[in-house]
Amino acid sequence: METFIMIQITINGEQHELTPRTLGWATNTVKRLKRDQLAVAIRIEIHCGGLNMTLFSADYPRGGGGGGGRMPNPDEGIWFARWNELGLSGADFAPGQLTQFLAALLKTCR
Repeated sequence: METFIMIQITINGEQHELTPRTLGWATNTVKRLKRDQLAVAIRIEIHCGGLNMTLFSADYPRGGGGGGGRMPNPDEGIWFARWNELGLSGADFAPGQLTQFLAALLKTCR
């Protein structure tokens, strides 16, 4: 049986599947937006192994929606904690922090 793996990243409305190639796109997009002093709205949807979760940066509009309606499993909890520890749930993070998170996620899911 084949395992379903999908990681979608959306930055300010532009969506891509996360791959090593789009890792550079994500980093450069965040650098450009921060340089231009624009909001950085990030949404990452993760489906791989035991992970079935969505992460948001502070500037991502959620329309009143919050969590996924269930407690995260232990593996998801680790990734939520990493996201928060790197400051990615806030508005003031460096592009390198996003790159670090995404690279680790790719390594785990591929």
